[in-house]
Amino acid sequence: MGGRVLMAGGQREQIERLRVALGAKGYETKVWQGEQDEAGPFDVVLAFGGFPVASEPRLLDHAGARSVIVLDPAPDVAKTVAALRAGAADYVTDPDDIDAIDAALHRLIDRRNLEARVSRLHGMEDGIGDTEGMLLGDSAPMRRVRTTLERLRNSDSTVLVTGESGTGKEVVARFLHDNGRRHAGPFVAVSCAALAPHLVESEFFGHARGAFTGAAAARRGLLVEASKGTLFLDEIPAMPLATQAKLLRVIQQRTVRPLGNAAEVEFDAHIVAASNVDLEVAVAEGTFREDLFFRLNVVQIRLPPLRERGLDLLMLAQHFIVRSARASGKQVLGMTPGAARALLGYDFPGNVRELRNVVEAAVALTRHDHVTEGDFVPHLHGAGVTEPGPDDSGLASWNTLEARHIADILTEVRGNKAEAARLLGIDRKTLYRKLRRYGLDGPTE
Repeated sequence: MGGRVLMAGGQREQIERLRVALGAKGYETKVWQGEQDEAGPFDVVLAFGGFPVASEPRLLDHAGARSVIVLDPAPDVAKTVAALRAGAADYVTDPDDIDAIDAALHRLIDRRNLEARVSRLHGMEDGIGDTEGMLLGDSAPMRRVRTTLERLRNSDSTVLVTGESGTGKEVVARFLHDNGRRHAGPFVAVSCAALAPHLVESEFFGHARGAFTGAAAARRGLLVEASKGTLFLDEIPAMPLATQAKLLRVIQQRTVRPLGNAAEVEFDAHIVAASNVDLEVAVAEGTFREDLFFRLNVVQIRLPPLRERGLDLLMLAQHFIVRSARASGKQVLGMTPGAARALLGYDFPGNVRELRNVVEAAVALTRHDHVTEGDFVPHLHGAGVTEPGPDDSGLASWNTLEARHIADILTEVRGNKAEAARLLGIDRKTLYRKLRRYGLDGPTE
């Protein structure tokens, strides 16, 4: 993934060998020459075990590095404490393991990029309407969707919107309606799957008074009700085949004959249909009419699932956080980087709809001004994200190392938290917070 790496300490041969190997992987490297060095900023500092990071505070300030990785085959508590206080973020126990070092660099640079993106999201103004907000995203699939929508704004061509459940098919229909020349007319949405089979034709085409038992009054039908506006036909594959044939004729003729009525009635509605199944497969299986498919599929808009939209997920999450906080009157400004990683680590089978529900729940329950990882995880259906521990690459998270060190200090002082805080160089409030975080908290004095 590349990045600027500053290498400090170590043997000349060792440094040169690592510099060449990292260069081959796309990193830009430089060797620390002292305070006179003016080549910052860097993404990561690689500090060899013998290098006194703690005694070189200007190294980080001067280079502007955002993270430190210590390379040391023989770590001990003193070195760990010094590195932590200097801002170290990771540890590699084999300085010659290029793959382990590359993995550590990749992880840190990716984390910092994510933190920068989350920081930018916090400053994102939410003057965006709910419909437009659901279509947020910089991914290539969503750019194509928005380009198509812009071109269709004032078109009356029949549109077929396809995509998995929860991707926002009705949102697309509403966008076309709200931003087109029919925006002053009605927007009529109907789920074909929710209509009782014996009432489908009456609902769509209308009926005259007394046309059937229970028809105490005449009804215009959805097609006529949507005149001068938009008719959104959701879950179109659920429509009975007999009704499909009649709908095809109605769309072609632009007239409808209500049940029990001898005269036909004109209508002028923009038709937008939606399906979460492949209609070409349904045609092949004989459950959907081919001629109606061709009539509806004049322009097709495919909405990508959330898992194909990359970091669009974070933009959507921020939008939902702001709107949920405003609706509930809470001062929730955004999410932490850990919360962002939790969202990115989940597939969201329910797509944008599921993300919105997860965010609303997290905002409702959070006790912080930024939604945390812990606020999200309970709503992600078992897809919890845990802190990484030591792994086969020789890497260990600094949270793990810090937890071990705190536990060792507490053992040494026989559980005296005041003394432990003094030895760690932190106040007791900070110590208690770390104890809770690492599950080390017991009864307080």
